[in-house]
Amino acid sequence: MVFAKDESKHILTGPALIADMPIYRRNFVTGEEYYVVFTKDTIAKLVERYSKNNMLNSVNLQHDSDSFVTSAILVESYFVDKARGIAPKEFDIADGSWICSFKITDDALWEQIVTTDEFNGFSVEVIANLEEKLGSEKQEDIDEIDRLIDELLK
Repeated sequence: MVFAKDESKHILTGPALIADMPIYRRNFVTGEEYYVVFTKDTIAKLVERYSKNNMLNSVNLQHDSDSFVTSAILVESYFVDKARGIAPKEFDIADGSWICSFKITDDALWEQIVTTDEFNGFSVEVIANLEEKLGSEKQEDIDEIDRLIDELLK
């Protein structure tokens, strides 16, 4: 997924979390491969938690805890809701997906983002305990995963 860019305002827009999209993961210690899926309800709860904990402007580069930046400011945040007419024109993604726009106030960082292929989208860091599920496409399995995430977010 790529960013939509407003060159004149130095604003990047893109999905932070896409509802119901399998995300490939690999445990580099065990070699285990799996997919994680966030439902629209789980995404809403995660965003609420981020907001409650004042984490919406907590931005780092490439998941590097030593590279937090203060020059990325959240200026827009919303959930895709096509029935209400709330959907980005740049991306055709599922209802419940979380879209963010960040203003980049550092000219050097802006140039690095728009002129290299080092950055190609937003990624949200989530710490969670995962439970293996077989047949995860079944709704009851998805509901159980949501329940487990709810417990972690309490």
